[in-house]
Amino acid sequence: MALHPILQRMLTLAYRNDFASLHTKDLATVRATLLRNLTTKAVNFESYALPQLAPFRLYRPPGSGPHPAVFFIRGSAYIGGDLDIFNEYCEYLSLELEAAIISIDYRLAPEHRFPQGFNDCLTTLQWLLSYGHHVGLNRYKIALWGESAGGNIAAGIAQALAGHQVSLVHHTLIYPMVDFYFSYPSKTLYQQGYLLDHTFMQWLKNNYISTEHELSDYRVSPALNPQLKQLPPTTIVTAEYDPLRDEAESYAQKLQQQQVPVHCQRIEGMIHGFFMYYKKIKPAKQALLAACQQLAPYLHTP
Repeated sequence: MALHPILQRMLTLAYRNDFASLHTKDLATVRATLLRNLTTKAVNFESYALPQLAPFRLYRPPGSGPHPAVFFIRGSAYIGGDLDIFNEYCEYLSLELEAAIISIDYRLAPEHRFPQGFNDCLTTLQWLLSYGHHVGLNRYKIALWGESAGGNIAAGIAQALAGHQVSLVHHTLIYPMVDFYFSYPSKTLYQQGYLLDHTFMQWLKNNYISTEHELSDYRVSPALNPQLKQLPPTTIVTAEYDPLRDEAESYAQKLQQQQVPVHCQRIEGMIHGFFMYYKKIKPAKQALLAACQQLAPYLHTP
């Protein structure tokens, strides 16, 4: 399918404004560029800063608790973004799923390289699985949702928590990066002109990890872990024009081969990050709703 016209116009404008050389800019410029044109309205949430845990925001649905919950790890390219731009998105997820959304403010590279951000997410989620009832959550009904770099972290965390006494009920991976190590056809097909340019991806990798040895660590490349049988049911969403498409779909196949329930859907005409345009692009909203529909039964079935 042809690239969606709204996304085509957005890409044309981005590259006209020198997006292709973004990796050559200073870190502050990169971070500002990634936040450009991303706005959100004010919504209600609770902020938590508990000892030894990463700060997080809690978005509650209407009604009394304890609520099922979704631990949300935002896309950040490992180096940027903030919680504010996801306020409205998290509120939308909370209302659609009738669940609480926990949005974590994990530390970013290059100031805090791997595994610091990963550990922030893991430690905070472990606390919620054990003590979530202290903040009005049903700790037996917690799911994981990660997008892009957040999907990478989420996939690794799901593996780290496999066999945990209180387990995740589901995990959702939205256009995740799951394999830093191997090449895939989509990485070649879409290596230039679709936001995740090869040069930009190399720059991100060099800012996130410290040694080449870490590329084969399952917390960096979850697809390389041969032991996947204990993972929770999984939803994976990919985009047609995304360099990360093939590795995510290959990961879905590996999960299926190990009898993990998986729903994997490729959304035609879309690029990496398209969920952020759910208010403007109908297929994006439809895909977001479909992902919610895949998850909801795991949160609400007794």
